[in-house]
Amino acid sequence: MKKALLVLALGAALVGVAQADTLKKIKDTGSVTMGVRESSGALSYTLGDGKYVGYHVEVCQRVLADVQKHLGLSKLDIKYLPVTSQNRVPLVQNGTVDIECGSTTNNMTRAKDVAFAVTTYVEEVRIAVKADSGITSIAQLNGKTVATTTGTTSVQLLRKHERANGVDFKEVLGKDHADSFLLLESGRADAFVMDGQILAGNIAKSRNPAAFKIVGEVLSVEPIAIMIRKDDPAFKKAVDDSIKGLMKSGEIVIPSGQTDFDQAAILRWDPATAQKRMEDILTKTYASKKVQGVLSPYDGLSLGIIAALKGNGYTTADLPVVTGQDAEVQSVKSINAGEQYSTIFKDTRELAKVTVDMIVAVGEGKEPEVNDTETYDNGEKVVPSYLLDPVVVTKD
Repeated sequence: MKKALLVLALGAALVGVAQADTLKKIKDTGSVTMGVRESSGALSYTLGDGKYVGYHVEVCQRVLADVQKHLGLSKLDIKYLPVTSQNRVPLVQNGTVDIECGSTTNNMTRAKDVAFAVTTYVEEVRIAVKADSGITSIAQLNGKTVATTTGTTSVQLLRKHERANGVDFKEVLGKDHADSFLLLESGRADAFVMDGQILAGNIAKSRNPAAFKIVGEVLSVEPIAIMIRKDDPAFKKAVDDSIKGLMKSGEIVIPSGQTDFDQAAILRWDPATAQKRMEDILTKTYASKKVQGVLSPYDGLSLGIIAALKGNGYTTADLPVVTGQDAEVQSVKSINAGEQYSTIFKDTRELAKVTVDMIVAVGEGKEPEVNDTETYDNGEKVVPSYLLDPVVVTKD
């Protein structure tokens, strides 16, 4: 994922790169292919006989109904194609799957290859074990065999987790979540690391659910979203608008009810305002339940959010994931102290270099170098831009 650090409008029109056009494909064929999962907990799973259900399957069905209406189609044939953690991204990239409705984490690595709709689920990565194993924490996985699913990041998260330092375990991979759970069930693995609801779903469907339990620390809090092709802004807008409509209607519930920009925006990026808003949300919405994560777009806001959380009884040990941006000194210190989870560093030295190169090019009557001619449409034209790669900063 790239953040725009500089945009420069040019008088001369630049040639745009080819874009995906999923809406045209759907309209021309009268069909769409939905990528689904066979055992992704309550988000996407099979009933057999080619039938798939789950929260994300239903969300996608609602989205595609809106797309059908938008395109004026009297009928839309939805084809359901089961995908795995390993092939889901390539199948979206190559056009085999138009919209993937499973349990995919929206992260920066994947965002280089595909696009994501607005987040519709937030998940904790946890550990499942046999109830009689005696395993209750990461430390007790030393010398054990840990299962996870090919194409996921769960074991990497476990290895990076600070409490896993000095813990040596063997990794085995299942081809899908059901296969990974079978490794645990059959005794070929001592633990299965995966999204909590996927673990719970597989335990519930097992022969003896009481024989398993979910234990230990939360390894990560992950934003889960519907996946679509990259560089297709029209389809992304259609999908996002449909999901936002479900949120506004109350069919997808935002616990705080704060869905409008003027409710969510923090005037002048003021930390005190962010702290007050977070305190109000904690009091009115989260008095009896824990916050799992807070997505903050600026480090100053993050510090205000953390202050509100601490004022409501959260300790450094049980703070939720709180993100940030700009790598400000106080937030870097907070990250080192184990409070703020992450920030984003944008190297202004590189920004200055690109800026100077652009100014020199314009002064010489040349076209400045750009690497994006799609993203920044101001309603009058697409503004050619140069995007620089940010660096995600965590305690690791």
